[in-house]
Amino acid sequence: MSNKSLTPIQKLDPPLTPPKGSVPIGFTPDNKQVWRLTSPRSKQVPEMVEDAEGKPTERQRWETHPTTGIPMYKKYKLVPFELVEEFYVESDGMGNTTKVIWHPPTPEEIALNERAKKIALMGETLAATLVDEGIDPLDLVARMRGSREEDEDEVIDPEDLPELEVKEVKYPVHVAQGKIWRLSDDSRCDGTKEEAIAAEAALNEAEE
Repeated sequence: MSNKSLTPIQKLDPPLTPPKGSVPIGFTPDNKQVWRLTSPRSKQVPEMVEDAEGKPTERQRWETHPTTGIPMYKKYKLVPFELVEEFYVESDGMGNTTKVIWHPPTPEEIALNERAKKIALMGETLAATLVDEGIDPLDLVARMRGSREEDEDEVIDPEDLPELEVKEVKYPVHVAQGKIWRLSDDSRCDGTKEEAIAAEAALNEAEE
């Protein structure tokens, strides 16, 4: 076997020259020159039968046999149009260039790219700050966990609690189905509502 090493093939990158007639219109987010090229083209469209006013109908015209008049195939016609392409030029590394069609990013794509840039920048900034301040990332995480545990164990001062509205209870209170009432001294009265009211009145008079 030969001990000669293979010589790597060098890439051939020609100048990124766009086709003739291309107009520069801007740059891609990664700073590639974007070009616009307008070129005349033509396309086939169905040839429709026209009505008495010369307006096309929904019926396509057929080519008929010159002798028998039998329809042979549907007829089409060429319609000119302008093809507009927006692209940037890349090298294939073999001495050739190619057009890469470029579509402007959507608002959603722009927002995602900006978010990714901010996250990357924030990560670099945070890392640089930790290094400059001599802080170990593990120590920072431990401090954050300790602070969170202190917040969970925080004792609430009773004075910080909202005042509860206490509604006055009017006696006698009907406490069960049937003729069972409770009076203000926590005693029980069995009877009608009128009897319970009378008993509560007598209780209040006795206290006075």
